[in-house]
Amino acid sequence: MDTQPKARIMVIDNDERVGADLTDLLEPQGYRVQSVNGIGAHLLKRAMDAAKLFRPHVVIMDLRLLDDYYLNDKSGLGLLQGLQSAKCILYSAHLTADTVGEAKHLVFDWVRKSDRPQKLVDAINRATSEISALYVGQLIMPELDFVEMTQSLISAPGIDLVRDIIFQLFSESKKIELSTISGSMITMSEIIHGRSVVCKVKSDKPIPSILKLGRAERILPEQQNYERYVRDELGGRFHTELKQGVEFWDLGGSVYSFISSTPQLSSFASHYHLTKDPIRILKPLHHFFEKVWREHYINSKPLEESLLTAYDKFFEFKKSRLTKIKTSYSNFDHIFGINLGDVARWLLEHPTYSIVHGARQAVTHGDLHGDNLFVDEEHAWVIDFDRTGWGPILRDFVELEIDILTRLLPQQTAPLTIFHALAVAITEPRRPGDKFQSSSPLLDNQATKKALAVIGGLRSIAASVTQYNEMQESFWCLLLNALFVVSRESIDLTQRQRAARLSLVLWQRLKNWGKEWPPEEPMSDASD
Repeated sequence: MDTQPKARIMVIDNDERVGADLTDLLEPQGYRVQSVNGIGAHLLKRAMDAAKLFRPHVVIMDLRLLDDYYLNDKSGLGLLQGLQSAKCILYSAHLTADTVGEAKHLVFDWVRKSDRPQKLVDAINRATSEISALYVGQLIMPELDFVEMTQSLISAPGIDLVRDIIFQLFSESKKIELSTISGSMITMSEIIHGRSVVCKVKSDKPIPSILKLGRAERILPEQQNYERYVRDELGGRFHTELKQGVEFWDLGGSVYSFISSTPQLSSFASHYHLTKDPIRILKPLHHFFEKVWREHYINSKPLEESLLTAYDKFFEFKKSRLTKIKTSYSNFDHIFGINLGDVARWLLEHPTYSIVHGARQAVTHGDLHGDNLFVDEEHAWVIDFDRTGWGPILRDFVELEIDILTRLLPQQTAPLTIFHALAVAITEPRRPGDKFQSSSPLLDNQATKKALAVIGGLRSIAASVTQYNEMQESFWCLLLNALFVVSRESIDLTQRQRAARLSLVLWQRLKNWGKEWPPEEPMSDASD
């Protein structure tokens, strides 16, 4: 049989002969078939466990899985809710009008076991034609290794879900062309960003779309947040529209269009790396915060809780992260005679210290980093709304600043010694309008000089649109974001080391607020 079957079929029946017969019937037609059988409740568990690994396109399900002799047994229906990624066909000798009516909203079709085999095959073919790219023969160019891509996104060895997600989102198109955001043809390394894939899709439709692939559990919240907070709430003519989303087992995809976009579009991460002039880097950020997202800041309201409590809703600090940092990261980085374990312990013991009087909250994007923000020379578009909602008003500004400091700042030109000086410099201002008192090594280093200029400009934008007037608020947000980066073991080690160094500097700055900064002598961990 072809190593790339046109679909995966799972048969769930307590009679193993049914699975064997259907395997003999369907495998010669190009399907891969897996049969699950057994007795009683053990069969139900085995079926769900097997489906999560096999990720079938179509499930053929018996009605009576627990007891063939109990007339009211409908245990097969109980499995349907957990199998909705697949097209489910109820296959039973005991179908009644009541049973069919009860299952109608959960199944694709139903076939009696007494019907001729071709009726079941026809139902399978119809179901497969709505869910499997290989069955339909949709052409995707370039022909990437979609099995490898699926593995990189959700750790599903030997399974290709990417091609099927693309087909389900663009089912009316016979040919799909994938390219980078800038429009060039791609390789996998150019579109995979951590646990997501972002690329431009050209189909039979006249307007190209932006495709984002990632874990399925993020797709439904993204759609809900978009409808609640984003649709019809963005200012100007240049903004993002979330058109469609789909979940297929543990992979999901969303389709965006960038209203009024230009051919020169790139990610902000790429824009930052390729652009030397900080004014040009900042120009699309001015557009995003001052035009596209500004209405959310106008409708802000007081933050009636500590910043730690507010961030805990997103990052689960109190539940796991701070405890883990306290016990597992004690020696991750060490300056001032202290380490990260001291920071986590202090935050857990003093949760009210992060109450900042006058702090406000607004609807924020919630995950604003250089790969979620797309720009041309003047405008910006954003994707990925699964964390969008009410949060500290500086949340997006700070997350972008953290991304610049820990990831976009080139590693080879800013070793930890230089980075430490940069961290001290950016924590010096007491108010948003204060200038950085930069040392000569920072100004002589083109990478850190650019970072300082962009961060200074970003803070000016934040002050203009949010009206915050105390750097303590910004520094608390920076500290909590930096600790979150440290706790994420899946990301680059240098990025986490920078976040650790920044966390320690920020903590010392906040603990010694009102004292001279930077200190002439290294500060030790003063008791409270």
